Amino acid sequence: MGCWKIVKILNNNVVFVVDDKKQEYIAVGNGIGFRHKVRESLSDNEIIKIFAQINNQVKNKLVTILEEIPFDRIQLTMQMVEHAEKSLNHKLNENLAISLADHIHYLLIRYKEGMLFPSIASEEIKRFYQEEYRIGCELVDMINETYSIELDYEEASTMAFHIINASNQRGQKTLEIMYGVRDLVNIVMESLHIEPDIESFDYSRFIIHLKFFMRKVLLNSKETSNDNNSMLQKFEVEFPAIHEIVQNIERYILNKYQYQMRDDDKLYLFIHIRRLLKK
Repeated sequence: MGCWKIVKILNNNVVFVVDDKKQEYIAVGNGIGFRHKVRESLSDNEIIKIFAQINNQVKNKLVTILEEIPFDRIQLTMQMVEHAEKSLNHKLNENLAISLADHIHYLLIRYKEGMLFPSIASEEIKRFYQEEYRIGCELVDMINETYSIELDYEEASTMAFHIINASNQRGQKTLEIMYGVRDLVNIVMESLHIEPDIESFDYSRFIIHLKFFMRKVLLNSKETSNDNNSMLQKFEVEFPAIHEIVQNIERYILNKYQYQMRDDDKLYLFIHIRRLLKK
């Protein structure tokens, strides 16, 4: 049993606590910030999840997530992570809860707006990560049941990608992914003539996407995609500077990896680079 004393209340469902050794954590639980005051103690059965504050960067991302996203989505995410860990019979990186909550939040927003995007490397996930894909399908079922919607299993590949990314298992392509991401970041930042704010949430999202993209490039995915994408064509006209950056990335990827980018690849890059520019 833990002994958790509240030192700060973030919102109705999130508080900062310390244990008996004065180590600080973030505690999540339904209504715990509403029912308790600073210096009061929490019992274990009131807490859904405890997050250790590894460093300020992780802390800032987590606080942003917990402040922006409705609690029902945070609660569902915790259940999904627990389900994935039980199915795989091993612990997953705590960052999974952060990245998955963020993804689910925006997934539900896009679903309501009718703007769902294709999943990344769907066929390769089904072939090479069958267990993670099966769990991804189960997570999609959990979302559908909770919100009475009808996501199809195309989304399961993205769920599986988040699980793979959180498994802390170093694959043989880890270094190639790292160097590829580094080069893509350099292309973007040099073109924008800005220094990246590595503490920002949008930069974190951008890096996660680049990791997924580089996995797809290194797998040399041959999956079909939505070419002649009307949204991409609209972006190319409205944002010529970003269009030029995406073209530079396309040439780099083709020359170094012999991978021809699809329209869906370009669309995702447009979206993330636009977020960086807005900041």
